Amino acid sequence: MFETANGGTLFLDEVGELPLPIQTQLLRVLEEKTIVPLGTFEPRPVDVRVVAATHRDLPRDVAAGRFRADLWYRLSVLPLEVPPFSARIEDAKAIADSVQRDLARAGYPLRLTPADWKAVRAYDWPGNVRQFINVLKRAAYTGSGLSEAMAAERRLSGQTPQGLDERERALRLFCPERAEEVRPEEEIRAAYMRRALAAFDGNRARAAQALGVAENTLRKWVDGKSGA
Repeated sequence: MFETANGGTLFLDEVGELPLPIQTQLLRVLEEKTIVPLGTFEPRPVDVRVVAATHRDLPRDVAAGRFRADLWYRLSVLPLEVPPFSARIEDAKAIADSVQRDLARAGYPLRLTPADWKAVRAYDWPGNVRQFINVLKRAAYTGSGLSEAMAAERRLSGQTPQGLDERERALRLFCPERAEEVRPEEEIRAAYMRRALAAFDGNRARAAQALGVAENTLRKWVDGKSGA
């Protein structure tokens, strides 16, 4: 792939999933800017811009020995953090409008009620935008309505591997019982503010007043200040 991308850009998706031996090889290529193709002994120079993506917390993986520290520092020259869909729930309306137009053209009209939007804002969307779009399609294809489709989604994928439902996950976030459940304070604060905003149906002014913070402060946390 480095040879094919020579002179251009190589996108490495889910780089955090690489086994440690492959991480070592990748680091060597990045440092030496050469490759040795299989079946040869002559190194070949490559000039490649690398863009890497991952859903994992790489600094935490570095601390746990699952990811090489030197590779992490080599890759993180210009880090770009993409906030989760739950932190930019204001985009849901534009996304839904586009999906609804496509569904209507295919013969599956979908109408969303105020109750539907309240359910959208209250859900944490662990699968991000892809999950939201799939739920919209399921609601249209089955004719069940979005609220019912979301209830089915919670049953299908809204649980942790330990079988905890959404409320129990929130309790674990704010009241951890085991060391591995402890999360950074910034992540907890951001999650609490997002839940508070959902309780006020997305009204930032009312939520900020109830929280006792400035509206700009609430916006910073909800829009992904902590990357939670």
